[in-house]
Amino acid sequence: MSHLIQPPPEISRKILKAITGALQEEKKPRAIRVAKVFVAATLCTAILLTPLFLLFREELSFAWKLAAFAWWVCLVGGFYLYYYPQPRLTVPGYFSPWVFSKILISMTMLTVIQTLICPSFVFLESPLPWSPFTGLTHLFMEWGGMKACMFFCGFLMSFGGGAITFLFVSKTLKRSSLRDVLKVISIAYLSQIPLLIIQLWDDSLREFVSFWITGGLLGLGLACLGIRAMRMKKEAIHGAS
Repeated sequence: MSHLIQPPPEISRKILKAITGALQEEKKPRAIRVAKVFVAATLCTAILLTPLFLLFREELSFAWKLAAFAWWVCLVGGFYLYYYPQPRLTVPGYFSPWVFSKILISMTMLTVIQTLICPSFVFLESPLPWSPFTGLTHLFMEWGGMKACMFFCGFLMSFGGGAITFLFVSKTLKRSSLRDVLKVISIAYLSQIPLLIIQLWDDSLREFVSFWITGGLLGLGLACLGIRAMRMKKEAIHGAS
């Protein structure tokens, strides 16, 4: 007769607590959950975008207002997935709404923060007297004009934000399939849509948007696969020891 492998007591307690918590959340009125989603998304949007609009108010077109709304929508989606009743457990290869919420919220926040730190990457004049990123964009322009600049700026923004974000879900990523990786990249790229709105609004940038998209997707792909490979290698080393 075969015997079932019993998980350690602390793991069993953690699973039971997660399931019990999900059941308790399910019993709460949906209106409360929806209110929490909208309040959290609105507060985060206000905190993240207020410095941007104060520092660059003279340079921001109507497209930036649309972008701000799009970032708010991303956060609403992220917090909706986060507050959705579910067992909040980190399981390798299991992408729950909770995992996707962490990806979407983190990438949205990091994209806005990167815009503040590296305004040259989104063609805004830095309020600082000197910025190292201005020289970097000039270097990209020397390499291949606006096409190279859009490609590498999109790549660096997405790779940087993606590497940090995917570290938060690295345990889940380590046993992910190719289909899972594509889902993760798609969810993460939603945070870039506001920047695409800004670029499509500008006649001088519109024809180069495809280079930004290509660079951004490549950056997210390399970041995701790199974190996944790093986590798998770490697990293999621990398994061998």
